[in-house]
Amino acid sequence: MRRVALRGLLARKTRLALTALAVALGVTLISGTFIFTDTINSSFDRIFSASYAKTDVVITPDRALEINENGDVPPLEAELLATARGVEGVSEVEGGVFDQGGTFLAKDGEPFEAQGPKFIASAFDDDRFGGFSYAVGSRPATADEVAIDKASAEREGFRVGEKIEIQADTPKKAYTISGLTQVAGVDSYGGAAVALMTLAEAQRVTGKVGQFDEIDMVTAEGADPEVVVERLQAVLPDTVQVRTGEAEAASQTADIRDDLGFLRTALLAFAGIALFVGAFIIFNTFSITVAQRAREFALLRTLGASRRQVLRSVLTEGLVLGALGSVVGLVLGVGVAAGLKALFGAVGFELPSSGIVIDARTIWLSVLVGVLVTLVATIAPALRATRVPPVAALREGVALPESRSSRRAFPIAVALTALGVVGMGIGLFAGLGDSSALLFLGLGAAVTFLGVALLSPKLVGPIASVVG
Repeated sequence: MRRVALRGLLARKTRLALTALAVALGVTLISGTFIFTDTINSSFDRIFSASYAKTDVVITPDRALEINENGDVPPLEAELLATARGVEGVSEVEGGVFDQGGTFLAKDGEPFEAQGPKFIASAFDDDRFGGFSYAVGSRPATADEVAIDKASAEREGFRVGEKIEIQADTPKKAYTISGLTQVAGVDSYGGAAVALMTLAEAQRVTGKVGQFDEIDMVTAEGADPEVVVERLQAVLPDTVQVRTGEAEAASQTADIRDDLGFLRTALLAFAGIALFVGAFIIFNTFSITVAQRAREFALLRTLGASRRQVLRSVLTEGLVLGALGSVVGLVLGVGVAAGLKALFGAVGFELPSSGIVIDARTIWLSVLVGVLVTLVATIAPALRATRVPPVAALREGVALPESRSSRRAFPIAVALTALGVVGMGIGLFAGLGDSSALLFLGLGAAVTFLGVALLSPKLVGPIASVVG
């Protein structure tokens, strides 16, 4: 019977390819979504791990407690740096500025087109701090120099030695570009544009003279960073947060993953709709195929094949179809991930990437979903194939017996179609927010498609008679 199933597939190569494509489309979106988001998350992991790789302990404002009247987190006062320096186990201490809100001007005098955030940061004087490396040039040495991230420089056409105008809380000023920066080999700091200045200049232009956004420390040889954290917590105010460098990197990575969670959810929702549509294409295709092969199944029954063997034969076809479509979809998902990154870059949201990441979870989940969806869509036609009586092999024009469920399909189809149209109408005209409108539109379209798919067998005959 396995040979019968495989021969049945090979006898209808075009139909096989088109039906497998329906599976592949949904699997492509699933695998592409996971590859895309895993690649971005991996890049952020590398960025934050590299940023704090040389830092043992970090002091930052407690963002959960300290919010000023402008909704900003107040910076750390310089006195905290002196206090931290006197704690047992601390070897080196350096404060830094990392402020969001600067305006970087392109060569035509207009702000950078990229949609990502703009940061003004201080370049650490000590190589033991900071995760920035210089792909070209060096760190700024004077108040008139600046280093910018390599991705922004390439996008806007800047080179080392050229002038760039930057404005923050002070009037705009022209700086000479001293270097182009990377983090862990990635040209972009998470899609943000970053300008590194000397500490004094960064404090001046951001209005934080004598203040810091972060204080980084290296512990003495043999000192346990966790113990040093406890000592610092005992002498510093409750308005600050003290963590190890590893914990700070993990916290920032977790924040980014949470921020990107909505993107994965939205993309997987579209993938679900595509799989939903694909399942009904498979259902209709196998229903037509089973109807066309009714006499063949009857002949197999006459030759001694049991109902279970006929069922297994049709399900084997579905299994092969699902496996082929899933493998193709998994391969195409790599291209979708690259296309999504290019799409975000084209609209100004440059996302970091340090190579494609294909997790084992992506492989087995994509294949499993594709195969299961195909098998579920194949079950009903396969069961209908088992109802063909052996005597049908002796007759021409064999018709499959109509099941009770098929008689109920018409009113259900009408109700689903109406419900889907109402859902799309709410999404288009109810004045909902973007996310709610997209949800109603997507679900409405999916339900409408389901209703039309169930209605189509009843409509084909009347339409054909009218068309002639």
